[in-house]
Amino acid sequence: MGADMNILRLSTGLQAELIKALNSGADTRRMMSCIADRVASDDVLGVDACSICLLCPDRTVATQYAGTGYQRKYVGKAKFRIVPTDKVVELPSKQQRIGITSWILSVGKPFLAQSAEQLQQHPHYTGKHDPERLPGEGLGLCSLLGVPIRAAEGVSGLIKVERRERDKPLTVDDEVLLKAVARVIGKCKTYAEMAEKGLREEAVAAWTIDVISEAAASESELDSFLHTVVTVTAHAMGADSCGIYLIDESKRTLTQRAGVGSQQPRCVIRSYRLPSSDQTERAEERVGLTAWIAATGETFYARDFEELKKHPHHRGEYDRWNFPAQEKTQCGAFMGTPLRTGTTVIGLLKVENVSRVGVPDSRGFSEKKKTQFDVLAHEIALAIHWMEEPGQGHYQLVWKAQPTISEILSGSLNTRSLVEKVVTETAKLFNARACALFLKEGDKLVQPPWAAYGWAKRGPRVREYRLVDPKQIRDNPTKDEKVGLTVWIAVKRERFTARSNLELRMHPHHKGTYDKFNFEPGQQCESFMGVPLVVRGELVGVLKVETKMKPGLTQEVTYFTEQDELVFDLIANSAANAIHYIQYAKLQKRHEAEAIALIYKLTLLAFAHRGRGELSLTKHILEQADATIANLPNPEAKFSIKERERIYNIIRDTEYSIEVLNDLYSQYERWFGAGDQRVPVQIGDIVVSALEELKKDRRRKLKGVPVKLNIPEGLPCVWGRPSVIRYVIHELLRNARKYAKSKIALFAESTTQDKVTIFVADDGRGIQPELRKAFEKGMVMRKQEVTEGGLGLLLSKHFMDGEHGQLEVVSPPARMDLGGACFAMTLPTKDIELVEELED
Repeated sequence: MGADMNILRLSTGLQAELIKALNSGADTRRMMSCIADRVASDDVLGVDACSICLLCPDRTVATQYAGTGYQRKYVGKAKFRIVPTDKVVELPSKQQRIGITSWILSVGKPFLAQSAEQLQQHPHYTGKHDPERLPGEGLGLCSLLGVPIRAAEGVSGLIKVERRERDKPLTVDDEVLLKAVARVIGKCKTYAEMAEKGLREEAVAAWTIDVISEAAASESELDSFLHTVVTVTAHAMGADSCGIYLIDESKRTLTQRAGVGSQQPRCVIRSYRLPSSDQTERAEERVGLTAWIAATGETFYARDFEELKKHPHHRGEYDRWNFPAQEKTQCGAFMGTPLRTGTTVIGLLKVENVSRVGVPDSRGFSEKKKTQFDVLAHEIALAIHWMEEPGQGHYQLVWKAQPTISEILSGSLNTRSLVEKVVTETAKLFNARACALFLKEGDKLVQPPWAAYGWAKRGPRVREYRLVDPKQIRDNPTKDEKVGLTVWIAVKRERFTARSNLELRMHPHHKGTYDKFNFEPGQQCESFMGVPLVVRGELVGVLKVETKMKPGLTQEVTYFTEQDELVFDLIANSAANAIHYIQYAKLQKRHEAEAIALIYKLTLLAFAHRGRGELSLTKHILEQADATIANLPNPEAKFSIKERERIYNIIRDTEYSIEVLNDLYSQYERWFGAGDQRVPVQIGDIVVSALEELKKDRRRKLKGVPVKLNIPEGLPCVWGRPSVIRYVIHELLRNARKYAKSKIALFAESTTQDKVTIFVADDGRGIQPELRKAFEKGMVMRKQEVTEGGLGLLLSKHFMDGEHGQLEVVSPPARMDLGGACFAMTLPTKDIELVEELED
């Protein structure tokens, strides 16, 4: 669980649980126990024991507040002496040793031992308590990790985990995760102390805003952020349920985007038609309470269901899903408020309790909670506005799409097999009920039987639409003027996403031409994405996918997220290019070898969009090419050596490399690092994340050469976009691992007052002078052998220029003791753009 997003979600999820505990009256000891149990669980670290110690007010002793496993019986009993940092002896005698726990608490440094030998080699190891805590022969510790907890006054405690299994040592990734937990403990201690001073509700509200701000700054996807929002808001308000609804871009509908409790998305996606002011004033035409709040911008509170249903616009449209009849429940206390940015309402936030039918429920929301709810709504609205601004980073989406793209682009070279893979693999990726691809044939869009998946295969063997002149498409058409949504997407060349059936039906050109064939009674399209397939200004077709389902469930529907939209665009772009090139090669009656070359050009382009640097011609690509050649309709027509060289030369052509680069740069702002905010970045955290990504790299059998790290304590943060810095470090490590014999090293140092340099070196054969010159000139480093390339490194060089940094080939520093290739990556420790702006 070492990846950035997993750590973030563990942090926010754990804080949501703690806010719930604090709101219900929990004290510090109970919340520390909650944290220890969570960390020790199998879905986090899966350790044999976890303990948390906190310093007493005079900072001379630390007491164990929580423990799991064999540490549980020492809660409240174990005490650890704190020694002033300058009094801790670096190489102590046996009598001067203070024990590892006291050492971590005294000097404020983490400690990781991955074996019993490493543990016992620590200069302050005493093993004083091992006989009583680890009784029995052969039950000693094999791995230990301790991390200090910090607060405003300095070190305030420690969290420690221990494992007995020799073949599962704790890792550096575990240390990164435990540091995140330690930060949560620091917050927990601060807010718990605030609550103990009689400010419990204020502490809950402040902590909730803190978590929402943390999630907004760290999450790359709006829908994940909203899930955090509803979870923590429900806990903060002491409510059973919470839901958040947003108004769509057309201002026609209000659709739920996240919910917990009774508001959890179930068999239908909750969506309302946004009423006009006239409709909200006419009580005889009920628009629904949720829609009324969003349309009027007014807050509404009800103490119980009886008061709720008296509202003139209450309909209870979704109550049969919120409160299933067999559970005999209904809505209790209710509170709903609009989400505003300035004077504009962008959605709605609501909380509610679940009450038993016929059983009085006195739980309500106090006046103080109502005030806090309004404050939370304001903070949430601002965070949503910020996250919806163009340019939020989506580093993970390309990783999600890559296996699907690779599967689509592998195999035989004909339109039918390619399209079959597109619709099948796309539907599988999104766990969707249906997927269809319409190909442009003359003035028609045609869906052959092999271009459909799921219910899109029902009814007519071939589905088709006639294209129209763009002038025929009206903004507000009558029923007879509607052209159909698929035709609208093709002719307007605009994508369209609907997160609910209502949003879909509200599109002015929706006709549902084939709905009578698609759906059985009670079925309907619950969510929709459609995108035009366009290559160099030429329409190829339309790809659409319908009704996303929750993984592992057959009846639970969900909506397409913003990340899904970007992944879908990436897949559609790759598929469009593949279809275009196959059709082009066929029309021009080109040699099959050139068709293969075009396909693998596209493969490289898809890898480029991944942002992972796999742009060079590799053994992996060659193996795919050989497999493709073997599967051609005429397999005995083997290619000669000259023909094979011709294929490879087309792919390796310098002009093509420039074409790929230009295309990639034009896509760069959208796919890779766009608007990823420039922030202070800890090099150590980014390196760990890059190493984690390297482990997942299954596209090539990379040698398992270990990486020696030297990142000094107190190294200044660098300024830049985290996803770009991670990418470049990943590319440098991947390149080093490819050519290293047995050693790789990554050293970081503060080279000047305002710069940090990261050196990545290996003990391979080094870089030849002509390749080094090519790199310095901004050209692809490439040798004559077809199995090598350097386009990924060249991209890294361009990316570093964009970060006000530098990537150079240098001689390895003497202290690295390596004689192979060495790259130096230099980054500023100041926000250069801000400095330049201030100077201007």
